[in-house]
Amino acid sequence: MHASQVYFSLPSCCRLSKTPPFAADAISDASGGLNKARCSCSPVAIFDLDGTLITTRSGKKFPVDANDWKFLFEQQIRTQLRRLHDRGYSIFILSNQLGVSLGHVSLAELTAKVDAVQRLLQVPLTACLCCADDIYRKPRPAAASFIFKDLLPLLQEQQQPELAVFTATTKAATACPAASVLGCDDYPRVFFVGDAAGRPGDHSAADLKLALNVGMHFYTPEQFFGGKGAPHLPLLSRRLHGAVVGNEPQQLVMVTDRKKSSKDKSDTSITSLVFDPIELLSSSTTQAGDLQQQRRIKTMEGGADTAKEAEECQQQQQQKSSQELVILIGAPGSGKSTLVDRLFPQHAVVRQDDLKVKAKCVEVCAQLLREGKSVVVDRQNTTKEDREIFIQLAKTHGRGDCTVRGIALLWPKEVCLHLGIFRSLATALRNSSSREAASSATSSSVSRYRLVKVPKVVVNTFYANVEPPTVEEGFTKVEIHKDVSTDFLLYDDFCSEAERCMFGSFLD
Repeated sequence: MHASQVYFSLPSCCRLSKTPPFAADAISDASGGLNKARCSCSPVAIFDLDGTLITTRSGKKFPVDANDWKFLFEQQIRTQLRRLHDRGYSIFILSNQLGVSLGHVSLAELTAKVDAVQRLLQVPLTACLCCADDIYRKPRPAAASFIFKDLLPLLQEQQQPELAVFTATTKAATACPAASVLGCDDYPRVFFVGDAAGRPGDHSAADLKLALNVGMHFYTPEQFFGGKGAPHLPLLSRRLHGAVVGNEPQQLVMVTDRKKSSKDKSDTSITSLVFDPIELLSSSTTQAGDLQQQRRIKTMEGGADTAKEAEECQQQQQQKSSQELVILIGAPGSGKSTLVDRLFPQHAVVRQDDLKVKAKCVEVCAQLLREGKSVVVDRQNTTKEDREIFIQLAKTHGRGDCTVRGIALLWPKEVCLHLGIFRSLATALRNSSSREAASSATSSSVSRYRLVKVPKVVVNTFYANVEPPTVEEGFTKVEIHKDVSTDFLLYDDFCSEAERCMFGSFLD
């Protein structure tokens, strides 16, 4: 797969305003963010399957067999899909079906069920089933890219070859096929209907996040088929109507965990956040952002104004102090290895991802300190007990003026999960792309770009047990970074613009 296949953005004429984040030409209006520009794009309707078109006949959460299903709103679904077909819409089903990979259901059973659904609907449709936890799984935008770039033109060629043409779009969006049939006024040109909208009781927000990634208008099945009003979807509202101050990029972060008691709140507490990944890119998309990045480096390095000066400052500090032991604290995906590459090129690195066990890390760290080298310990270092032995090593094996510095990357948990997923997906993409792209991946830190996925339970365990560092432990200096908007450093080494856009997309 080429990098250009992993990301897709609708043209501004049929895109929900202010989505995707990489397009600056979409302006919201009083009608709820609908663009009124004349649109000649093909009408496309995409539906989730389970919980949207069908539900279990048994009433259980998961179907007991291939026949355990019924339409969620039978008459309304038949009527609406027939109406869409009559008005020229290409209809797709896009459904996550990880149960196939996990062995819970066979692909034959699943396709038989989809065939049965289509037979009863009596409407032409194309089903896309995402059966693995790979680049195509919702809400990752690659599935939409496959539908709009590959399937839709192919279907149009088969139906009416003369209509398989493309219209030019903005640089942020890719081409979209032109259509000869005008859509109905009460339907957007392109839209997505799904039940995973992040509402209380929803199993996820994957459907809404996919719609936001691509810029599609979004409906819940209760809205589209049941005639109910639009539910309150904070993530959608924030993307459409988030406040913008001056020319600064808007911060799309929403606090959802407000139930903590006052005694649990402190300067070192970690608040659970639901965030919009474009915030991770916001500091690097403007000139002001570049200056802000330099100031962040200055703060962490202790006095430099530019990245080059930061490196010089690091070297000067190394000369002033014979030794420094830097202990990093952070969950997998928090950016520890990136920080090492960016800010500590002169230090020896003790990385548990390479050494595998703590005992080996302790052994190597002690040896490096005895040799008079400055050392960075790149491991989770979750608790005081985990860190104590390394602090003691500096006193025992370091030279007299060896300083011990603690740097904690305590971003919201969701940020670490996003970074970990991106790292795995980007590695898979680079490895399957051209040799040139693959070589660019190997030139980066092995730990930063690796295929192995970090289980969510590992990240959850870190945040359940983490003890933020303090000088009382024996650190000479402690830095705690947890505010993405002020502290996050983006190491912008993306191999393509599409990969960069994927980084700013919802991935989980």
